[in-house]
Amino acid sequence: MNKRKNKIVAILTIMLGIICAYSGVIYFQKKQCTDNPYKAYTTKEKSRKVGSFEYKYRIGAEGVWITKIIPMEEDISVLKIPSKLAGKKVVRLGNGNGNFKQEDTSDTMWKAENWSNIFGEKCSEDSTVENIIIEPKDVYDRVALIEEIDVPDTVQWIDLGLFAYVQNGKVLRLPAGLKTKLEDTGLTGVKWKEVSFFGENKNYKIIDGFLCSKDGKTVYGLLEEREESKIPDRVETISKKGNYFGTKEMQIPASVTEIEAAGKYGNHNFTEASVRIAEDNPKYAEKNGSIYDKTSGELVAAYIDNGVINIPDTVKRIFCPWYIGDTTTFRRMVIPKSVTFMHTKSGNNVRNNPAGHTGTTYVFEGRTPLHLVSGVCLFEEKDTIVVPKGCKKEYQEKWRGNISRLHHKIFWEEK
Repeated sequence: MNKRKNKIVAILTIMLGIICAYSGVIYFQKKQCTDNPYKAYTTKEKSRKVGSFEYKYRIGAEGVWITKIIPMEEDISVLKIPSKLAGKKVVRLGNGNGNFKQEDTSDTMWKAENWSNIFGEKCSEDSTVENIIIEPKDVYDRVALIEEIDVPDTVQWIDLGLFAYVQNGKVLRLPAGLKTKLEDTGLTGVKWKEVSFFGENKNYKIIDGFLCSKDGKTVYGLLEEREESKIPDRVETISKKGNYFGTKEMQIPASVTEIEAAGKYGNHNFTEASVRIAEDNPKYAEKNGSIYDKTSGELVAAYIDNGVINIPDTVKRIFCPWYIGDTTTFRRMVIPKSVTFMHTKSGNNVRNNPAGHTGTTYVFEGRTPLHLVSGVCLFEEKDTIVVPKGCKKEYQEKWRGNISRLHHKIFWEEK
C-alpha cells in the first residue's frame, strides 16, 4: 500500500515539475515578446491587395505589422489603410527595421539601404543639399497622387520615419491610441494640409496646426502649412524635437519661457520663417531677426539673411544655437565684441551647404579674442578669419589649439 502511495506521489511530483517548467517557458516567451515585440513576428512577409494598394506584412502574436504599402496603377487619391489583414488587427506600420521608439534606433538605421519610408522611398546617394532625389522615381510619382492618408484606430505603433519623403499638402488622419512618441517621429518634417486624430489622444492635441502636449504647455513642431502662424498662448516650452518649416512668419507668445537648446548633435534648422517674439516676453527677445536670452545673453537662434548671420550686439554667449532661414546660403558670420564665449560647434552645425563649398568668412569685431570652447575646430578648409587691425598675432596665439590642424588651410585678414 505504501509503495503504491509513494509511486503516486512520485508521478504527481514529476507532473507538477513538468507543468511548472512549461509555465516558466511560456512566461519567458511572453516576457521576451514584451521586451522585444519584433521577435514575435514571422520574418517571412506576406502580401495582399486591398483596393488600390498592395500591402506587405508580417503576422505576430499582437497582430499584423505592415512593412510596405505599394500604390497601384489605379485611383489612389485616398489611402485608407485596412484595420485588419488575414483576420488579425493591424497594430504596426513601418519598414522592417522596427524603429518605433527612439531607443530602437541605432547606427544601422541610418544606412541608406535601411532608411526607407512605408512606401519604400529613400533618399538617393546622388542627392545634394540643393537637389534632393527620392527613389524609386515611379513610386515617388505615384505617392504624389495620394491626397489623404487614413491610419486605422487599431494601429498602436508607427515607424519614426513612416512618412519621410512624402510630398507636402496631404491630409493625415491618425489613431487616438498611438503609443509611439510623436515628437520622435518625422511628422513635422512634412508640410501637411491638415492633421487630426480619430478621437481624443491622451498624450497630444493639435492646436492651430501645432503638435502640442495634452496640457498645451509644450509644442513639438508645426504640422500644417500656414502663411502665418502663432504658437498657442498657453505654451511654455518649445521642444527641440520638431520642425517649424510650414510657415513664412511665426510669432512666439509671452507665455514661452523655455526654448530648448538644439544641442551639439541636434537638428539645427529651426525654421525658414521670420520669427517675432512678443514684446512682453520676460525671457526672450528678437534683434536682427535672431532670438536671444535677455537674462543670460545667450544666442538662441541665429537668423541667416542672404547668406549672412549678423549676431546681435546684445549677445554674450554662442553655444550651438538654432538657425532661422536658408542654411544652404550661409557664407558669412559677423561676431560683435559683446560675445566673449563661443562653442566651436556653433559654425560647423550650420554648414548645410552644397558640394563645392568655397569657405565661410568669420568676422570678429572684438580686439580681444573671445574664448573658444571644445576640442573640435570651428573652422574648416578655405575659411577666412577677419580680425581688427593689429590683432591677428594675438588671435593666432590664443587660438593655436583650435586652429593648429588647419593653420595652413585657412586665411587671415585684418580690417
